[in-house]
Amino acid sequence: MSIKIAYIIDSLNTDLAGTEKQLIKMINGLDETKFKKKLICFSSHPWFEANVSSLRCSSAVIEINQFKALSTYLNFLKLIKFLQEYKP
Repeated sequence: MSIKIAYIIDSLNTDLAGTEKQLIKMINGLDETKFKKKLICFSSHPWFEANVSSLRCSSAVIEINQFKALSTYLNFLKLIKFLQEYKP
């Protein structure tokens, strides 16, 4: 049985910066036979879209970035539902 991990980050727009670089190293460094990994970003970015295939995990973008928009709160519900179902 593999351990489920959900990584959540506001955006992933480079592999050179500190947090982003460490997250990518962690995702790609964990054994895929022991860990089931999922990356959730709160906003999309051209770098992320171009490089998502190089990440050794599944990923999703759940747009949570404008608190004045109703869609943000609906996306919060999507995030909660995902976490309840995935059970990391």
